[in-house]
Amino acid sequence: MPANTDLTNDADAKALLDLSFLPEAERVAFYGSMFAIAAADGILEQDELDLIFQNINTDGLSERGRNMLWEYLVDAPPLTDCLTCFSTTHDRVRCAVMLYMIEIALADRVLPVDEEEALLQARLSLRISQKQIEAIERYICEVGLIRARPRDYHDAATSWKSTYGTWLLAGVSLAAIALYLASARDGVTLPVLLARVARPGSGLTMVLGAGVTTVIGAAAVLTGRWLFARYRRSRLPIAHERRRRAQAAVRNLQEAIGYLTAKAKLHAAIAEPSETGKDICATLTERITVLRQMLARRQPGGAAG
Repeated sequence: MPANTDLTNDADAKALLDLSFLPEAERVAFYGSMFAIAAADGILEQDELDLIFQNINTDGLSERGRNMLWEYLVDAPPLTDCLTCFSTTHDRVRCAVMLYMIEIALADRVLPVDEEEALLQARLSLRISQKQIEAIERYICEVGLIRARPRDYHDAATSWKSTYGTWLLAGVSLAAIALYLASARDGVTLPVLLARVARPGSGLTMVLGAGVTTVIGAAAVLTGRWLFARYRRSRLPIAHERRRRAQAAVRNLQEAIGYLTAKAKLHAAIAEPSETGKDICATLTERITVLRQMLARRQPGGAAG
């Protein structure tokens, strides 16, 4: 990793992790390394697949390139083959590939021996130094890849009626609380205080008092709303990125299911009697079932995943 690259800096981290500029062959190899590290232990866990689908960007890829990615769901490529094309690339590209593989391997919070050995193999193939691996691990521990959360897969936008209704309710509630506290401090219960409104000469005083209380409540609400809006603006880029990743995952799941379904129909039509053909059909069926379950949980009405 270059000495002037600081992974704790948002700009440097974004530049490091953005590999969309790579040529198609290297992009396919990069995504292939994700599938390879996830399958190193012989099992493609859903947590690993979810993170992979969030990070795959098929924009600009040819149909052949996209199809190769979905083929990896059935037959993951050898890790060494995927990493070969990165042997002479810039060190920031090699560090980014390494970072993604570590994140994929840890996605299910378990690091089997096979995946640990695969990561060591990847580190040697990519010529990642000890200083670079320490910077990558520090970044993963302190920041990590942005990941879509379950609610990012659904429309979390709140209607303006609900939003302003909430603020109006808060304003009225604060005013009522302030009025109650004012009456309690004077040793007068709230019902008695409200009953005084009917007395001659007290109505105007009560109206003015209520008005002042309402203004204080409204000011408190507006101040809280301003602080909340300011907080949201600071978090908005991350929220947008999570939403983008959620949309990418759904789009990739749909495309992968479509490709594997067509492939399964083709195998069924050929009706290959060999054990190899039966194994391929079984693998396709299992993969399609898993992907459909993942997609169902990430669509409106689905259970949180």
